[in-house]
Amino acid sequence: MIWLLEYMKVLNVIYRGGAGGEFFGGLLQELEEIATKEIITNPDTERWFLKREDYQSHEIEVTRGNPREVQKPEWNKDLWNVRLDHGYGFPINQEFWTEYCWNDWDETKTIVFLSKTRESLDYTQQLAKCKLVRDEDREAGMNMIKDGILAHDQFWNRPWESQAEMFAMWMDTIPIEHSMLLVDPCELFFNNKDDTKTELKRVSEYLGMKIPSNWQNKVESYRVRNQTLINNTITYI
Repeated sequence: MIWLLEYMKVLNVIYRGGAGGEFFGGLLQELEEIATKEIITNPDTERWFLKREDYQSHEIEVTRGNPREVQKPEWNKDLWNVRLDHGYGFPINQEFWTEYCWNDWDETKTIVFLSKTRESLDYTQQLAKCKLVRDEDREAGMNMIKDGILAHDQFWNRPWESQAEMFAMWMDTIPIEHSMLLVDPCELFFNNKDDTKTELKRVSEYLGMKIPSNWQNKVESYRVRNQTLINNTITYI
């Protein structure tokens, strides 16, 4: 084990942009079994930013150099560590990511956000377009195109095809012996209260952790704010 993570635990959350991964990471901070991190929110675009201990797989610090030399996180030794990643950069140094995110740990859990229907994917795609408006977002996109890990036209114009290829790549990176839960982001966050209740129960059972009762209301508020963001963006355009 290069990272000496025996007896340490990680919860990986893998998701496409717009699927609510950062919001979900923020919710996880309320669980007593989870190591807490700083959260920053931008109400104008309903974006959540969870403080990270390391670089995501698509960032140039790891795509254009040796990730083993720059990834120097300080993980919590007692609680579950949450690690969020789009997984866009997994094809670069894939063996590294398999070890770093899964095999190097004593215990792992993985939640993958995956739209089951085109309607679900189209909705999260709309959210991504509404939210990825910063200069930093455009620069990150250009860097991924240069690094060959973002097929721009496919990602934005043929998302169903893009998601299928991305999911296959994620599954090729995650070791088969590690557990995983697939969650449709629209069923969890954006459809209705009943779907949210059902999915929160699945998440709770998979994690083996009690979900706070206030999550239902927090998701409902998040759903309304995101729909308002889409409506306002369409109106503005």
